Amino acid sequence: MMGRFSIPIKEENLRKLVKRDNVEIGQLFSMYQDEKFIAQKSAVKSSRISGKMKGADVNGNFSPLIIVGGLGGSALMSQRNNAVKEPHWWCEKSTDPFQIWISLEELVPYFTEDCFVHDMSIELKDGLLRQKDQGVKIFGKDIGGMGGLESVLAQFESKAYYMKSLSDYLVQNGNYQIGKSLRGLTMDWRLGVREWASRNNSIGGDFFNLKELVEDTYKINGNKKVSLLGHSMGGPFLQYFLATFVDQPWKEKFIDNFIPMAGAFDGSPLALILYVTGTNWGIPTFELSNARKIVRQYASPLFMSPNYFPYNYPFFTYNRNNVSGPSYRINLPDIERYFSDAQIANGINIYNHEFSAYSNNKIAAPNVTTHCFYGYGVHTITHMEYSGSKELHDLDFDDLWKGMKVLNIEDGDGTVPAYSLQICDEFAKYQKHAVYQHRFFNTSHIGIVLDEKVFESLLQVLKK
Repeated sequence: MMGRFSIPIKEENLRKLVKRDNVEIGQLFSMYQDEKFIAQKSAVKSSRISGKMKGADVNGNFSPLIIVGGLGGSALMSQRNNAVKEPHWWCEKSTDPFQIWISLEELVPYFTEDCFVHDMSIELKDGLLRQKDQGVKIFGKDIGGMGGLESVLAQFESKAYYMKSLSDYLVQNGNYQIGKSLRGLTMDWRLGVREWASRNNSIGGDFFNLKELVEDTYKINGNKKVSLLGHSMGGPFLQYFLATFVDQPWKEKFIDNFIPMAGAFDGSPLALILYVTGTNWGIPTFELSNARKIVRQYASPLFMSPNYFPYNYPFFTYNRNNVSGPSYRINLPDIERYFSDAQIANGINIYNHEFSAYSNNKIAAPNVTTHCFYGYGVHTITHMEYSGSKELHDLDFDDLWKGMKVLNIEDGDGTVPAYSLQICDEFAKYQKHAVYQHRFFNTSHIGIVLDEKVFESLLQVLKK
């Protein structure tokens, strides 16, 4: 269950094996192109012949597909309607819908960034996470299309491609039509399962949106069953929807395949660390202090926190150099102290709010044909130490990275440990529907949505 390897070690050279992109929770999707990304894109382009890929079966009959992204991987829109709590006079009180996640125009320090933080802020109130300002509405961009998933940047889209390579491949090789047979669900990834399953709120209701999108996709494709693909957090998002939100007759009528891709079914230990330090998703102009402020309000990093056996060992060691007070190792039972020392207001309440909603359904079977796509053979941190002078409540991600020591690595995809990915395989124990394993050596968490070998396997799954 611990994966192919587990290495408890405290050597600096081990840190060199781990890429920063894999550590940062923002890299649960790709924010900026790296060399590997560009090389893979070039390889895909070079294999096209007269607008088609080599080996393409454009005459094939394929299942309609709906794609759901990971944490931060859906572009979000904002609309203000008499928003009375905007922090500055230059933050417009009423607007037409505009893209807020991610618009660089909304992240100008000391100007629009405060307006952005205000609009993206939520609070736990009356049993649900709600917008802090009820005059602000946040919702997914281009639901039913791919415009909110192919790229999450409003400007310079090519610098933040996410599902673009996969989308292009399916269109070229499977004759998929965006908006008809290839569709996307952009969901409010800030929230958790209670909000996704509720319509009694100004935000959320994403499970209702998904159900309606499936039924519409089924209808406009001649009553063909629909396949659901979720990357990273999108995997457990879809699993929870299938296991708890819709009944079996509905699934038998409408669902063809469930395809989690790098599904983080027990999350990643990094999620709990980044919940404290925050992340600016690699956006240079996004102040880390503001990023930390909003991340600490969200349920999604806690939805991505581990709590399923065998993850019962420390995930973080806090070792303050030249500062009075003891160092300590943080295990899952220490969560309340951890949040308290980090001075996260309402942190333990949000954690309990989220945990109580999904704990009994963590590995609930989706009860549909399931194809588990994930990478392995990539060094994945499961325990790190901070050694520096900063108090826990002042740590940001840059501090963590500069003062980090790797204490344990395991097999995985660089972000999610193998045991969390392999929970998908365990669904076979709890359902009569087939569960298939598709493993890709040396394929990273984001690399899996950029890899042509993965795309080829996916198209075979989708072929009727």
